[in-house]
Amino acid sequence: MINTGDHYRSNDLITGTYKDVDFAQADVHITEEHTDSEGHTSESTVFRGRYLIFEFKKKFGFRLAVVGKGFHAARLRHQKDGRKFSRVSLESPMFDKLFKTYAEDGFEAFYLLDPAFLDRAERLAEAHKKRVFLGFSGNLLHVAIQDGKDSLEPPAPFKRLDEAKEFAKIKTDLKLITDIVDTLKLQG
Repeated sequence: MINTGDHYRSNDLITGTYKDVDFAQADVHITEEHTDSEGHTSESTVFRGRYLIFEFKKKFGFRLAVVGKGFHAARLRHQKDGRKFSRVSLESPMFDKLFKTYAEDGFEAFYLLDPAFLDRAERLAEAHKKRVFLGFSGNLLHVAIQDGKDSLEPPAPFKRLDEAKEFAKIKTDLKLITDIVDTLKLQG
């Protein structure tokens, strides 16, 4: 559901369980290569940020993509069995202002995206400048936050280390994972 570009790099993979929700998170940098008419090549960033996957206990029989208006790396594809994505307008003007929603099954989209979930997703989008992607597939929720940052990075090697500041930064980076579980109420 995300444009994988020509070059894909990731680092800082973290896996674990929080409140009985299994997750994986990594920093991801995706670029596309372009060649101009004179044969010169250049790269442009398609996505740079954090990519998270959360595992539900329940499996969904459809795919659903909720794309923040500030997110620019979505590339929705038709499935091999012929199922297609259609744009879905929800009953929340605020949600539709923040997101574009695509689903294989509009009825199922309304089931999954109840008013409480819409409200929680709106808060997540506002916290990340609408550069958020939520993709449901099988029993997985994919969350991409296009913030252009590389989380969990140490300071420059020759810079004086402020341990308290670095610990607080790492704690903030890790808190995003728990915040998504708590905000979207993914547990049980």
